[in-house]
This record gives sequence, structure tokens and C-alpha cells, in this order.
Amino acid sequence: MSVTGLVIGSLTPDFEYFFNMKQDSIYSHTWAGIFWFDLPLALILVYLYNSLIRKGFIENLPPFLNRRFSRFAESSINLNRIKDFVVALFSLLIGITSHIIWDKLTHKTVNLIDEQEHYHVFWEANSLIGAAVIAAVILNMPRGIKTQKKTTPLFYWSLISIITATVVYTRFLATTQFNDLGVSAISGFFIGWIVTSVAEKVKKKRIVRTA
Repeated sequence: MSVTGLVIGSLTPDFEYFFNMKQDSIYSHTWAGIFWFDLPLALILVYLYNSLIRKGFIENLPPFLNRRFSRFAESSINLNRIKDFVVALFSLLIGITSHIIWDKLTHKTVNLIDEQEHYHVFWEANSLIGAAVIAAVILNMPRGIKTQKKTTPLFYWSLISIITATVVYTRFLATTQFNDLGVSAISGFFIGWIVTSVAEKVKKKRIVRTA
């Protein structure tokens, strides 16, 4: 089982929101969409994360997180190997389907929840419990070797922040929906994350060439 696959799979159905920069999903939360939308996109995201983002992201984490995630800086999954590809595919499918099933059980279109009175309370409680579980897992992770850069990773996080703010501001000029701005902020973060990771790789190559 691939933890990366499970996490990315569980996030992928919401990427239609991020592409649209608003809470509008037609394909990604359907059973058919799992196979022609979610799964191909999830494979692309796994490739991007492992080849472009992972190492630099972990190196730029604060010391508290860096020590706990440093052992995951190198990917154990190679999509060019058949065995690894099958493992990644299976993990992604579990993540995607669990997201869709959970949405169907917790969102207000489902009869199991009284959307008039209890929906918002249930949803907020669900989010808080999930955040608490993630925090507990991170706190209990064994500390590894510190791989954080000697210099403050100011460039990395500043560039991500600037790009995120630019996307949100641009979207703010085009919409009055507060929820859409929240989705746009996440979209901006992902755009900034990718652009910054590319910039970091280019920066490292230049340093190696001049060394």
C-alpha cells in the first residue's frame, strides 16, 4: 500500500473544484468519473509530487515537521515499475472511492443527515476530529534526521504565498461568493507549490553548474 497514493487519491475528487476555482463539480464525484477523470488525474499528481515537489517541500518544512518527514523525502514508488504502478493504482482507487463514499454519507444531499438542523454541526465536528487525528499521528511520528536547509526557506514559502495571494485577489475581482474565494486560495496554493518547486529545481541546477 502507498501512503502517497492514499492521500493523493483522497484529495483528487476535489480537484475539479480547484480547476474551476469554485465549488462546482460535475464529473469528479461520480462513479464513472472515478475511472476517466479522477484516476488519470491522480496518477499525474503522484508523478508530479514524487518527481518535482516531494524532496524540496520536506527540506523547506519547519524543523518540527522536517525531522518527522525527512525519511519520506525519497519516494519508494516508481511508476515505471509494474509492481509499483499496480500498488499506486490500488492505493489511489481506495483513496478516491473513500472520498466519494464519505461525501455521500456526510453531505447535505444525503437523507441520513438532517440538513436543516444538524448538517453544519456534523460537518464541523467531522473536520475537527479529522484534524485532531492527523495532528496526533504527526506528534507521535518518530524523529528522524534534520534535512532542513541551513538558510531560512524564505524564498520557498514567500513565492508560494505571493502566488496564492495573487490568485485569490484576481478571483476576488470576479466573484462575490466567499466559498469560491476559499477554493481559489487552495487552487492558488497548488499553483504556487508547483511553480516554486520548478524554480527550486532550476535554482539547484544553476548552483551545481557554478560550483
